[in-house]
Amino acid sequence: MTEKLARAKQYEYRTNSNLVLQAEREKGPREHEPTGEPESLAGKLSGRFGDRAQVRGVDQEFKEKVEQARAKRAKKTTSTRRRKTWKKEEKA
Repeated sequence: MTEKLARAKQYEYRTNSNLVLQAEREKGPREHEPTGEPESLAGKLSGRFGDRAQVRGVDQEFKEKVEQARAKRAKKTTSTRRRKTWKKEEKA
């Protein structure tokens, strides 16, 4: 029972609130840590942006799908035009 109580008190806020861990710091500024100031990338980048991008040709399957969609759209617009003209003729 006393062991349980000792373990519980070990992690209480009151006992740990005064303990502040200090990082070991050298007397000079650290070179490897960021300072928050903006830095120029001039001369640090090799190559140009997008130099690894690859341009692919359009494959045959994609061309076929595009043509099918265009044909379907053209068929749809011609069929709706006929209906509209038919309705107009009926009303007149």
